[in-house]
Amino acid sequence: MKNATFLMAGALLLAAQAHPARAQSIEEKQLVAGKFSFDPAGGYIYLHGPFRQMGMFLKVPDQADVDAYRKDWDEAFAKARAKYVKRLASWESERKAAAGTPAKISEKPVEPTPETFTIGNIETRTSMSFGPQYVFSKDNANNYYSYFMKVKPGTYVYYGPIMFDVNAGYLGTCFCMGSVQFEVKPGVITDAGNFLIAGQYQTPPSPLPPGLSVTPEGTFLTMGKQKLEVGKFEWGLPASLKAFPSAQADFHAAGKMDNHFGISIARMPAIPGVLGYQRDKVIDLKAAAAVVHP
Repeated sequence: MKNATFLMAGALLLAAQAHPARAQSIEEKQLVAGKFSFDPAGGYIYLHGPFRQMGMFLKVPDQADVDAYRKDWDEAFAKARAKYVKRLASWESERKAAAGTPAKISEKPVEPTPETFTIGNIETRTSMSFGPQYVFSKDNANNYYSYFMKVKPGTYVYYGPIMFDVNAGYLGTCFCMGSVQFEVKPGVITDAGNFLIAGQYQTPPSPLPPGLSVTPEGTFLTMGKQKLEVGKFEWGLPASLKAFPSAQADFHAAGKMDNHFGISIARMPAIPGVLGYQRDKVIDLKAAAAVVHP
């Protein structure tokens, strides 16, 4: 019973560590009120679309992330070893006291080893989620919602339209089988435009699902009484952010990823010039185009 309690406590600890942090969302009204201070050492992401979005980015661990993870792993492993030694001594005493009697003793504690001990995946520690609430600005009449967030500089992979609900757990779809990534530089607002939405409609599925239509005028998604353009790429910052340094996000293909949260998996559809597939192999079309052939 003690073993079961110990293991359950460990599982709960790991589950708590697995929750990616929410990105530091910034609202336009904070800028207007003078409550926003631009950090030249921080990274920023701006994105928008015709409806509220939810999503998760996996930050590719850099050396600082790896060092911090290793330090936490070492400390946690040392504590686990110390607990194991105490529990083993208690179990030995229990076994000796029961020697020669039919009394049952608890299960022998399992020794933690570097091969079996874990504090969770490093990717879940460096990931950021955003939306659907905490929008930067919204225009309900024109179906426009934007998000502006502060993150650590680095390379971010779009993990998919995913959110965490306290009652239902993780919801959404993991683009585990192929996605895109982009770099966020310090002191720069990275303009991701509406790429996370429009990128998914560059190669519409056949047959078209209900509500989706492709015409010479564009690709449209019908939601209730609204017919939204979802296939046209759009970039640009609002007037309230144009005074700050900015750069358009340079999207590249990202390879396969583990399904860290046990949700449904898929892949981001192919995007001409950016992301392609050869069966289940992810192709970085930008890298392929950059190769100079003799």
